[in-house]
Parts: sequence; structure tokens; C-alpha cells
Amino acid sequence: MNNPAKLNPGETLDVILGDSLKLIQRGNGYRFSIDALLLAAFLEAKKGERAAELGTGSGVIALIAAGYLPVREVVAIELQAALADLAGRNTLLNGLNERVRVVRGDLKKIHRLAERESFDLVFCNPPFRSAREGRINPDPEKAIARHQLRAGLREFLGASFFLLRNSGRLCLIYPAAKLAELVFELRRKRLEIKRLRMVHSRKESPGVLVLAEARKGVGMELEILPPLYLFQGRGKYTREAREIVSGGYFRRWARQLKFPHPPFGKGG
Repeated sequence: MNNPAKLNPGETLDVILGDSLKLIQRGNGYRFSIDALLLAAFLEAKKGERAAELGTGSGVIALIAAGYLPVREVVAIELQAALADLAGRNTLLNGLNERVRVVRGDLKKIHRLAERESFDLVFCNPPFRSAREGRINPDPEKAIARHQLRAGLREFLGASFFLLRNSGRLCLIYPAAKLAELVFELRRKRLEIKRLRMVHSRKESPGVLVLAEARKGVGMELEILPPLYLFQGRGKYTREAREIVSGGYFRRWARQLKFPHPPFGKGG
């Protein structure tokens, strides 16, 4: 990759988290949503831990984790060749190629991609619609990201269990309406929810998403965090949501952890 910033036809170069992170995306293909930033803000890590992302897409969550958390390495796994290429270019573009390693492969064959029980943290935003549920997007990148065409929740959880050390943590975001399914499938894989946070569009609206951290091989005690509200008034972000989208939330992380500011960031 001689010049990772050189755009191919149909690509865009976006700057997110204030002026912190540059991200090449497909103009009409899969593009990250606020769900990715919410999951990134939910992550916790200790110094020197190894992390893995299942289904990295363009790499946005892996880059945030590597840039703002004191992890030693993030292995970003992606099935689709075009998205794996984007993630690799974005890693170089943001100067994080020594901390993020992009691996192209099928998580259903996770044993070929990484060693068993070699990670402290795994995170993912798995597709939640079955192949029979809703209209399937004609764009294959969007379809695979949203519908369980190539892998579903069970496959994501199975790969997570394989990768995690004992007491290792899995963080994910999922529709709130499918929380019962999530708890059931996690327990089938001997993963127990330990932290949970509901995401609401507004204070008066029901939960739309759930952020969950499950651990491998631990008991059932659960911490329920205060809800996260996204909007107030006429479509304006709440203060917390605005801090996440603007990048202030992540920069505060770095200061609190006394972790060097990421190479891609300059804001305060």
C-alpha cells in the first residue's frame, strides 16, 4: 500500500471524532453507524491486554480501541475482501499499523485465524436479522453486515468463546428487543453477562439497543448501568451522545488512563 489515502472510485474520506480519525469508506457500500461508536465507548481494557474484533468492517472500532485504550494489540477479523482492504488502509492512514493487525477470514473457521484462548477482550456488532427477516439489501456488503447470511449470533459467540481466555470479556451491541435471545445464546456458549446498558432514542422511548459485556467461565452476578439516551429536544444529541460522536469521550479515556494520545488525534 504505497498511499493508503489515495481513494478508489466510489470511496469517500471522512474525518470523525472531531478531527481525530480519518476513515475511508465506500460511498454506496457498507458505512459505519453510531452503533459502532456506542460499542467503542462501552469497551474497557487493562494495560497490555490483547483484543480482537469479529467483523471489523472498515475498522473504526478496532482503530478507536487501539488508539485510546492501553491494549497491546487489536486483531481485526473481516470476511469480506473489500472491507478487509479498507480496514488495512485505514490502519495505515491513522498510523496504527503496529497496534492493529487486519486478518481476512471466516469466523466460522476461527481456528485457522487465531490461537485458542489467546485474547482478553473480544468485541463485535453481529448481524441480527435472519435471512427471512425484512428486506435484504441488494448491496452485498450491507446485506452481510445486517443479515445473518454468512454467520449469525451463534457463530459470533462460538468464535468469541474460542478466542477468549478464562474470565475474558466479550462486548457487543444488539437490538434490545432480542435481549432474551442474546442471554440464551450466551449461556449456551458458557458466556455470562456481567455488564449491561440499555440505549434509548429519548428518555420517554423504549430501549432500542443493548450494550452487553459477557465473561467466560464466571458466575451470574450482573451490573446494570444507567441508560444511555441519544437525543433530546428536536433531534439534538444529549450531552453524553455528543461527547461520544465528537470524540471527547475517547480523549478523556486516554487522559484518565494516562495513555499516550493516539497518533491520529490532536483535539482536546
